[in-house]
Parts: sequence; structure tokens; C-alpha cells
Amino acid sequence: MKPSLYILILFFIIACDIKDVNNSEIIKKNIVDTVVSANLLENSLIISPEIEKCNCKNFNSTKHFNHYYTDVRFDNQDYAKNKKDSIYSYYSRDSLKLLVKSIAFHYFDTIPDKYSIFKNVEHIIVDSRNNIYGLDMFPRLKSIVFWGSTITINSSEKWLNRIEFFRAEKSRIYGFESFISTPNLKEIYLTHSKFDVFPADFNNLKCLRKITLGAYLGKLDLSLINLIYNPCIEEVNITTWNDSVKGIPQGLDTNKHFKIIISHPRLTKEEKAAIDFYVQNRKELQNEF
Repeated sequence: MKPSLYILILFFIIACDIKDVNNSEIIKKNIVDTVVSANLLENSLIISPEIEKCNCKNFNSTKHFNHYYTDVRFDNQDYAKNKKDSIYSYYSRDSLKLLVKSIAFHYFDTIPDKYSIFKNVEHIIVDSRNNIYGLDMFPRLKSIVFWGSTITINSSEKWLNRIEFFRAEKSRIYGFESFISTPNLKEIYLTHSKFDVFPADFNNLKCLRKITLGAYLGKLDLSLINLIYNPCIEEVNITTWNDSVKGIPQGLDTNKHFKIIISHPRLTKEEKAAIDFYVQNRKELQNEF
């Protein structure tokens, strides 16, 4: 074979090798770019809730209203009806009715329409009843306390959409199926109480600052709660001696920093370690500033 033919064949072999190398490098680059893009997309999906800002105005009703004191108290028991009517007559005057911002209703199941004259009521205590109807008549209602009661809530009532502070003591709450109906909630406080079924859609609480479940009596899987979806959260305090509570909330491995206390009999060693690590990390970051 002529030398020139050998050279020509060798040229084609080298050219093909170079082409294969180039194609291989291009393929590798495309794979790397695809993986990097996928990782960036995945990371953006993970961190986007973390950087969500709190856009809710602060309203701490525990500073404004006391469970044991209100501007007016109406008692619906037979022995107190005359007193109730005289109190109503006094406060229904034009000079006083607009100054009433908090009312306690004792032993009512339905609030009579006549109480709608109190247009500026922001806080109501419902004491020792099985149910309560008529809360929608108070257009400024922001805070509700149930004490010693078994309450069935109608999720279609409008006051739920306005409420900012929800408190229950020694009470059972039925019918509260989803937090979608309470988008403005800023504080949840339950002691020796329970939701019959803990409401779904906790991630809908974009204004929630504090949740306290003290001696909580209901079933609750905390692992179903992801705190990265609550951009205003400042404090989580869930303690109980009841073994119906399990797990810890998600979101402790993010850069969100809030006070957290979790204590229940079913905490595992790993869960306790995760909470301790978060608490310690939070303290160190606070010290830096």
C-alpha cells in the first residue's frame, strides 16, 4: 500500500477519535449542566419558604385583654337575669356602648341580637357553655377565649376570618377542621384543652407568631407541621403528659430562629437531640448579635 494511503487512513482514524472525544465531552458537559440545573431548582423549591417575609402587623391580644377581666360581664343564669338586664340598660347608653371593647358571656348558648349595639367589641370570653351562636354580630372581634366549655364551631361563620387570638382553657373544640378559615390568626393558646381533630392546613397561618399547647389532651402528630411555612413564627411551646402527641415539627434545620419548647412522653433520643441542637444554635446566633 502506498505511504500516502496510510497517511490518509491514519488521518481519518485520528479525526474520528477527536470527534468521539469532543462528543463525549459535550455529552458530559450537558449531563453536568442538567444536574446542576436540577439541583438549583430543587434547592430553590426548598429554600423559598424560608425567605418568605412576615407581612403581618403585630397584634398581641394577651397584652390588651385579660381572661379574668372584661369591660362588661353578662350572666345568663336564672338568679342573675335581673342583674344582667340592669347592666345592659346601663351600658347601652350612647355615651358608653361605644367604649365597651371586651365582654364576657356566662352561660349563654346564643347571644341575643340586642348585644349588637356594642360595635367596638374586640375581645369576648365564652364561659361554661356547650355551644355559642351570634359572634358574627361583632364586626371588630379579634380575640376569643373559651373557658370550661365544649364548643362546636361552624366553619362558615365570618368571625373566624377576622380572629387574631384564639384561646381555650379546660375546653373541647369540635368542628374546627382547617386553619384556612382563620388566615389572620396570630396566637393560639390552649391549656388542658384539645381540638377534637387538630385542624389541617397549619401552613396557611402566615401571620402566626405564637402557639402554646399546654397539657394538650388531643391527638397530634407534630411531624405534619412544617414551620418554614409560618414566616412570622416567634414561639412554639407544646408540652403534654399525654402520649397521644408524637414527633417534632419540621423546619428546625432552616435558618429561621424562634423560641421552641417541645415536651411529650413519645419524644425519641434523636428528636430531643434535634431540638437541643436547634436551641443551642439559636443561642449562639443571638450571642453574635
